[in-house]
Amino acid sequence: QTLMLAASLHTRGKLRLHAVVCTGLSHAMGRGARLARCVLDRMGCGDVPVAIGAKAVAHEPASHEYDLPGFDGIGDDVILSGADLLSEVLSSAAPRSVTIACLAGLRDVADLVGSSADPV
Repeated sequence: QTLMLAASLHTRGKLRLHAVVCTGLSHAMGRGARLARCVLDRMGCGDVPVAIGAKAVAHEPASHEYDLPGFDGIGDDVILSGADLLSEVLSSAAPRSVTIACLAGLRDVADLVGSSADPV
């Protein structure tokens, strides 16, 4: 629901969705990231990159979670690394122009802050 809200606001020009990073053990094979890519594509947000983040809490998906037209057509080759994507977004943005809304574990953000690169 949060992703659909953000995508809707992005398409209306109310916010700039720079990237989406998906976390969780169920996403280790890229299913969650592929689902996010499918949702964004269907909502007209094909310009927003999607990445797989760090593994977090185990989650057993329900059968309906990936039952979305177009899901099977999303290849893992379009899904990026979460750490790389966060670093790329922040390094290409103007200082203090990006807000990170973290709706899962903070592992990817913590890794970015703890890296040798300057995340600001």
